[in-house]
Amino acid sequence: QQQAIRLSDVIKNANGIYVGSARGGAQESFWSRGYDMSANNMFKNGFRYNAGSIPDVSGLDKVEFLKGGSALLFGNVAPGGILNLVTKTPQFKTGGEVSMQIGSFSYYKPAFDFYGGLSKSIAFRINGSYENSESFRDVVKNERYYLNPSFLFKLSDKTQITLQGDYLSYDWTPDFGTGIIGKEIADVPRNKYLGALWSYGKTNQTSVSALVNHNFNDNWK
Repeated sequence: QQQAIRLSDVIKNANGIYVGSARGGAQESFWSRGYDMSANNMFKNGFRYNAGSIPDVSGLDKVEFLKGGSALLFGNVAPGGILNLVTKTPQFKTGGEVSMQIGSFSYYKPAFDFYGGLSKSIAFRINGSYENSESFRDVVKNERYYLNPSFLFKLSDKTQITLQGDYLSYDWTPDFGTGIIGKEIADVPRNKYLGALWSYGKTNQTSVSALVNHNFNDNWK
């Protein structure tokens, strides 16, 4: 509903966690209660994932944040908390949507999301987006492709298997700001780009995951 573009747009709704840096537009680093939430503290559907890029939120259903020492239940993590990104899952009912976001500085982002059942025991979901934008700073621009297909296999009333793929291609211009002179921000125009004109960044990220759910009885899963 808030038309979030980056994960930081979602995180601002949760207290106790904040953005530490954006690394020139390549990566958003989060901190929680004084601890750096590195890749150890970042999860996607319960799996650790490479937090070295800015994830696309168009494929997310929700974001879970477990605060404080409770995060230690997940093993080798900093006690500030853990962040779990939950993607959209397949459904047996048929539906979908096509959307378009448009914003300042030539920003536009078409996206799609379709789901349904292939049979009584197999369901699918595929969503993706394309993003293209410039910046308030000269030279800086971004282009992103994202695709998130998934399949649900219902083997029985008690057992389900979910297979999911995730692909992100991200071309971006490094932008580390204007810098400081002594203790003062450099007095240069807001749109002035101080990086090398030939500099560029390219990120490709792919992941595949499988999740098996089995109900032993009413109390154990």
